[in-house]
Amino acid sequence: MNSLISLRQEISKAQNALLLRFTGYERARIWHSWYPVSELVDGQLIDEINYLGQHSLQVGDTIRVRERGAEIDVEVLQIRYADYNKLTRDEVQSLGYESLEQAQKTSKRPLPERAWYIAFQRVETSDFVAPPEARILDDVLTAQEAANLYDLSESTIRVNIHRGNIPARKSGGTWLIRRSDAEKRWSK
Repeated sequence: MNSLISLRQEISKAQNALLLRFTGYERARIWHSWYPVSELVDGQLIDEINYLGQHSLQVGDTIRVRERGAEIDVEVLQIRYADYNKLTRDEVQSLGYESLEQAQKTSKRPLPERAWYIAFQRVETSDFVAPPEARILDDVLTAQEAANLYDLSESTIRVNIHRGNIPARKSGGTWLIRRSDAEKRWSK
């Protein structure tokens, strides 16, 4: 997997979970510390994985994908270092297979011996349209919304905020950015 676009394609094809190959993933964050992938053990729960120092994926991220012609959001529920031979029956079924044997036979490419097991859920979205006076909030983006809009990781957005590259303010635990500032910084 070499980009967030590839991840989106994999998620749109998966049922409720997928296995990501380790290729390119350098480190994983557990609690507040980063560890090289080589130090992880089977079954270890991960908070965030980092791909070639550019992209990251963390528990709680919402990713917009295209599925059957419509855009939907999926939320990352779990990231776990996994040996595919040790997956439970429920985990194998969440990948879209009845058994590990079926997965090995029908997979287009060999299953990775060790991989990131990523569980996710589709997030219900609403077609609600806010009244004009409430649309003032359309001028503000959260860090996650900016990341989704400009195909960046939320950590890239936060790094730019902390370095002073883009003005932002925090409300509760959420970074808020003016849409116009985000457009100036990241629009192509």
